[in-house]
Amino acid sequence: MPRLFLLAFFTLITHLSLAENTIFKCNSKERGMYYQPTPCNDVVDAVTSWSDRELTKTLNVVKQDSNYNSMSLKQDYYGQYSIDGFVNNVPIKFLIDTGASFILIPKTIALQAKLSCYRQVVADTANGKTTVCETFIAKLRIGSFSIENIEGAISARDDMPLLGMNALKQFKIEQTNGELRITKH
Repeated sequence: MPRLFLLAFFTLITHLSLAENTIFKCNSKERGMYYQPTPCNDVVDAVTSWSDRELTKTLNVVKQDSNYNSMSLKQDYYGQYSIDGFVNNVPIKFLIDTGASFILIPKTIALQAKLSCYRQVVADTANGKTTVCETFIAKLRIGSFSIENIEGAISARDDMPLLGMNALKQFKIEQTNGELRITKH
């Protein structure tokens, strides 16, 4: 009997630790598509789930049109979009984040790209308040698109690089059937 109890306890603890920091993307007729921190129930379709420890596992495919005026990104396994790019010729993989006001660069990449801090500010993020350094990026390249002299922020930690709205607003963005299309204005 004690072995059965230990097995059940271990299974429960394992399940709880796997669900920690996990977001579930659910779909129902009543609510449509929505996100929640608990698994989807029986009457709802579980579309996908992801955890913050697994953000770097992506299956992103980029399609570029022949005129280089637009590109399409495939939604990754976790329901997110990411894109390879360059900050001052230093390679970087951005998570596209329409909830971020600015481009966020981790400090290790900022050092490689020779970005300098011109002012420290406190930023409100999805994870609470944090201190970042404001900077200017001389050349940002995502796909075949280039942006020069754009403002960004340097994270004091090695957070996931974010492509925020100050860059995204320069393009037309459309999302359909798990694909994000970015087009030059």
